[in-house]
Amino acid sequence: MRSKCRATRTADIKRDSSYENLADDVAALLDYLKIPNADIIGYSLGGGVAMQCAIRHPEKVRKVVSISARFRQDGLVKEGLDAFPKLTPEAFKGAPIEIEYKKLSPTPDKFADLVNHIKAMASRPFDFGADKLKATKAPMFFIYGDADGVRLDHISEMFSLKGGGISGDLGKRSASRLAILPDTTHVTLINRMTTIVPMINDFLDAKP
Repeated sequence: MRSKCRATRTADIKRDSSYENLADDVAALLDYLKIPNADIIGYSLGGGVAMQCAIRHPEKVRKVVSISARFRQDGLVKEGLDAFPKLTPEAFKGAPIEIEYKKLSPTPDKFADLVNHIKAMASRPFDFGADKLKATKAPMFFIYGDADGVRLDHISEMFSLKGGGISGDLGKRSASRLAILPDTTHVTLINRMTTIVPMINDFLDAKP
């Protein structure tokens, strides 16, 4: 049986943001809602949090969908790494992330604080550990655009760690999956839901 939960409209707190902290928050929410295990879906930073949930709280995670995420800081192309220190709240003026934040957040005037927290988190070196990702039991579905900004060899490394990269016609294939959408960037992935959602549903409904 599949469980779903989604936390929205949550005010920020005075704490350093990290993938580990946010994954622990998700686990605590599942406990609070009395959900024993769930399918975890995350986009961008949230995709990293979804992977960390499987690493840190394996008993609570059935399957993971990680969209446009990385498990090491160097998974991003150099231009992306160089851009993060220069990121400003003004760069998101009129963008969906600013519009939705101001519409849903209980602290709509704190958007700049959110951007600065994300900037600090993304600029800080991190590495989930290839061995830890490989050891996760939950099948994972990695989804990217072909112009995403995450290095293709990094994507391949993650999928390989989860058993990908073998011929399913010649042996037992991995329960994990990979999709790379053509003519799609990190931002425009959110406009491809008519393609992505059916693939996700098929993955979540697939039997072991």
